[in-house]
Amino acid sequence: MSKKKYKKHARAIKNEHELAEKAAGLVYAKHPVKNFRYFIALSVLLAVAAGIYLIYSSYKTNGYFGFPLDDPWIHLTFAKNLIEYGSFSYFKNELVTSGSTSPIYTLLLALFYIISKNEFIISYTAGIIFGALTVFAMIKLSLLQFKNFELLAILAALLIALQPKLNLISVSGMETSMFIFFVIASLFAYRDKRVVLLGILMGITIWCRPEGFVLWIAVALDYFLRNAFFKKNDPISVKKIFAFRDIVISFIIAIALAAAYFGFNYILSGALLPNTFRAKTEYYSRMDRAFFLENDVIKYFSEGEFILIWLPFLFYLLIIIRSIIRREYNSYLVFILFIIGLIGVYYLKLPFSHRFGRYLMPVIPLYILIAIAGIKTITDFIQTKAVKRKTFLPNSIFLLYFVAVLGMFIHHTFERREEFTMHCKYQNERHVTAGRWIRENTEPSSVIATHDVGAIAYYGERKIIDMAGLVTPELVERISDEMYSEYLNNYLAEHKVDYIVALRNWFEIVNDKPVFTPVNSFEFLDVFKYHPGRTHIQPKEVSQKNQAALQLMQNGASPEVLYNLHQSLSIDPKSSQTHFLLGAAYASIKDYSNAEKYLKNAVELFPEFAEANFGLAKLNFEQKKFDESLLYVKTSLEIDPNFTPAIQLLMQLNSLNDKNIR
Repeated sequence: MSKKKYKKHARAIKNEHELAEKAAGLVYAKHPVKNFRYFIALSVLLAVAAGIYLIYSSYKTNGYFGFPLDDPWIHLTFAKNLIEYGSFSYFKNELVTSGSTSPIYTLLLALFYIISKNEFIISYTAGIIFGALTVFAMIKLSLLQFKNFELLAILAALLIALQPKLNLISVSGMETSMFIFFVIASLFAYRDKRVVLLGILMGITIWCRPEGFVLWIAVALDYFLRNAFFKKNDPISVKKIFAFRDIVISFIIAIALAAAYFGFNYILSGALLPNTFRAKTEYYSRMDRAFFLENDVIKYFSEGEFILIWLPFLFYLLIIIRSIIRREYNSYLVFILFIIGLIGVYYLKLPFSHRFGRYLMPVIPLYILIAIAGIKTITDFIQTKAVKRKTFLPNSIFLLYFVAVLGMFIHHTFERREEFTMHCKYQNERHVTAGRWIRENTEPSSVIATHDVGAIAYYGERKIIDMAGLVTPELVERISDEMYSEYLNNYLAEHKVDYIVALRNWFEIVNDKPVFTPVNSFEFLDVFKYHPGRTHIQPKEVSQKNQAALQLMQNGASPEVLYNLHQSLSIDPKSSQTHFLLGAAYASIKDYSNAEKYLKNAVELFPEFAEANFGLAKLNFEQKKFDESLLYVKTSLEIDPNFTPAIQLLMQLNSLNDKNIR
């Protein structure tokens, strides 16, 4: 490019920027906003009020405080043991392990635990504080992005303060709000050339969540592109930029903090990353990636409260792409790099966004910020290119849009309130109740195996073996094995487990009956007294095949039913459930010989199997072997006195006996 063309190009870019900023009459161009600091305070207080509102609504409905996830109690257990036993452990000072995804959040809770022992007060307080700090950080970042247009910064802050998903997660007891704050604060430091602050904040993001490295990559790539790709063609946009020496200093500070994080994990568990990272990537890595993109990404960010966000976001995304093609730097590029990077990492390593989409929530503030830039660009264009100085149309579009989005967010807050309340109730009825039952009904020396280790460990106060591997790292390497259940059965026996607590859809326990089931509704959480050699964890593949066969049996037995069940039996011949289903399938086609064989196998594996004993009673009844039938039906009722089909069959047998006597 010639010197003359170069200067002309620079002037054109400068004029274009000035046109947008000096668009006379646009409501957001009237700055400064009177009493701006009060609007900042209002936005922050709204975030605090929204969190308190969710807590209050849940308490008013349920009658107790709660968390909508089980994971918060993992952080709390580590925090409690750190203060009470001086050890980063999961049981007193015995289970030292890097089982916290966010050590810095756990350490913060430990500090709060010194002040208050109430798990809900300290967790709610931490989450609400970081939710409010995120709003403040967004104001600072928005002022940079919108060149001190204070009204736009206020509107961005209001949208973040009233965003339903962000408010829900701030009172969930998780570190997500903290991580979001450090991401936004890091981007502010980067945009404002705060060298030391950027390094510290980027380092802390790693201590908060391992995917903080995505932010590092986004910043590094943005800096590289500004210098190597955009600099020659766009001198205006790169005028204020980190010097190479400064960016190196920032990354040296961040690397030093990250090295301390790696050392912390390695000392505790012999690995650079926490057990939780390894366990979850192993467990969820095989999930359907197409489903993840369709539901966890596209639907999540385009439906519900985001229905008015995604179009202006896509519009401005096209603006960014056009800028890249023209080699004109766009300051929103670093945000897009982070959004794409975070979604990409989860797509490749862990295609699952978890409940409420919490793993992808860190992109929400940037998603909203880019959408605001999209609306601003549209109204700027209308004002400067289409209607000139007539401000009614662009101002109407701008104001209507933000009123509509705020209204949508407030409306969906009520849905999030119900969701929060429901999930708090779910956790309390199952995990909290099970944990308290364990504390009250088991010996202090008991060892408990479970896959949801949060509330059960916190309230149960017993040594835990984590079947999902979060705090039992030696299980992580085998967790994705097809026959993990077989390995787990042997492992639990070797480690002298006393009880198993499991959701049926996670680990289906057969050949035994639960000693306690907190709530008789889906999803079922059962507590089993562990009997080595008898209590048996059924492979997931067997559970799936048996469930499919059971559904087919609703329409009558078929060759497909028998085929599936025999396949299940070949995988796991120790499952009383499979034998029982085979017996029932053969009984339905009057193959009494095979039916009796498999039902007796079921009873042999699980003598207290009420349904199998009743199956034999019914089988003998159909063959007019009434004495044998009576024997089995009485056994069935001894096991379960309220088993209605057995009661009805006993009445029939007694009636026949009365007739014979007469």
